[in-house]
Amino acid sequence: MSDKLADKSAISQRAVAKLAAGANIQAIVPTTIEETFRLAELVHQSGLAPYQLKTPAAVTVVFLKGLEIGLPPMAAMETIGVINGKACLHSDGIPALLWSHGFDINEWYENEDDLAKIVAHCKITRPSGKEYTFKYSAKDAKDNRLWDTREKTSDGKPNKSPWFLYQKRMVRMRCRGWLSRDCASDVLKGMPIYEEEADTERQRGENARDITPRQPALAVPDDISDDTAAIPAVSEAEAN
Repeated sequence: MSDKLADKSAISQRAVAKLAAGANIQAIVPTTIEETFRLAELVHQSGLAPYQLKTPAAVTVVFLKGLEIGLPPMAAMETIGVINGKACLHSDGIPALLWSHGFDINEWYENEDDLAKIVAHCKITRPSGKEYTFKYSAKDAKDNRLWDTREKTSDGKPNKSPWFLYQKRMVRMRCRGWLSRDCASDVLKGMPIYEEEADTERQRGENARDITPRQPALAVPDDISDDTAAIPAVSEAEAN
């Protein structure tokens, strides 16, 4: 028998590993910065990273922020967004994070069928048993210049502001976010809430261009022009 035939015979007689179900599902959690960056490179090259994360280094930072608050890398990528260079936790990620630390969250609406009078309530119970409650209403949103009733933006485009499209849910998210930052700061570790930062950015853009909305609402990104020439000049006398 030739050497080639012997090699083939040896290969054919090797034990083949069987595929079996039953293994525990576990996240891949890197233990060094090199492992973290390697995983970030894989995610970035796959094209599945959020569009704000333009480099493997940006993905790495999000992974590190997630690990600081107890989120595995892939979960961090899904629940942490970036606004103005700042990593922020989405309100949808708050329950998963707090429940994993032994907190209990209770949420409900008052006047649920009347958006003009709707009130969102949230009660968070710490693992020690201490309870915290908070409420946020449509009136609060209007007072904070968040509530939006415009069907079109100032340039005639459909209004895509979340405070116009999802008013009921946005009231709930704001209530949840504020209370979580007050009573679970040890878990959030100072991480800002994504929706709140997004609203702040809209307000900043609005104020910088001296835009007065027709309704007590905020501009959406489509409203904000990048044309700096459109910003009126301010004389030295007016500035003083």
